[in-house]
This record gives sequence, C-alpha cells and structure tokens, in this order.
Amino acid sequence: MNIKSELHKKCLESVDTQISTIEKQLASLKEAMENETKSSVGDKYETGRAMIQNEKDQLMKQLSVSIQLRTKLQQINPSKSNDKVELGSLIISESGNYYISVGVGKIVIQNTTYFAISALSPIAKVLYNKRKEDCFEFRSKKFKIIDVT
Repeated sequence: MNIKSELHKKCLESVDTQISTIEKQLASLKEAMENETKSSVGDKYETGRAMIQNEKDQLMKQLSVSIQLRTKLQQINPSKSNDKVELGSLIISESGNYYISVGVGKIVIQNTTYFAISALSPIAKVLYNKRKEDCFEFRSKKFKIIDVT
C-alpha cells in the first residue's frame, strides 16, 4: 500500500465530508427560512430571519474554505516522489510523521500516526526545502528527518 496515496485519499474524504455536512446545514437553513412565517410581531420575524441569514453567511464562508482545500488537494500528485520537503511531501521524522497537504490533522494508517498539515503551518514552514537526514528545530527542540517521499 502506498502510504502517501492513502493519506491523500483520507484527506479528500475528510474535506468532502466537511463539504457535504455544510451543504446539508445550508439546505436545512433554506428550509427554515422558507418556513419562517410572519407573525403579528414583526420584529420577531425579522430577528429570526436575520439570525438564519447570519448563520447562512458563516456556513457559506466555511464552504468556500472547504472547497479551496479540496482544490489544493486536487493539485497534489500523491504518487510523485519528493527528495525535499514541499507540498505533497510525506516526512518521517523523530518528532512525527507529516503529510504536507491541508490541515486535516491526525490520521492513523496501519497503526502508525501521521499528521496532515497545511503548508502554512508553523512546522511545515520549518520543514520546507529540508531533505532526508537534515535536522530541524521546532519549539526549542532539535529533530532529524528520517525520510522524505
């Protein structure tokens, strides 16, 4: 099994799940907005609609971010081998195993923990352009890169 491909697949699944969840919430809000009936107390109606609209705006922002994450993932070729750390790299180090892609977090494959992290995360910035056997310092501790693929 290609670990990078499996990590990539899990990242895509996670982002697609986020997108699906947000889309369901938006559909629910649309239904709530349509069912909101104007009562004799006009202010209550307007307040309810405003709250629904605010929630919709927040969900639309989250949806936009999630779609951007999916687009970034689609730009990564998990079968490409890297000799230095860059977007799409899998880093095995003394401090942990990192897949530079999007910030999905902890992924466990075959009892091994990996962290899918954004290229903009602090550790990714430290790792960028490093190679196998290079050392790096993160949070005042020194670590060695065991492998980069």
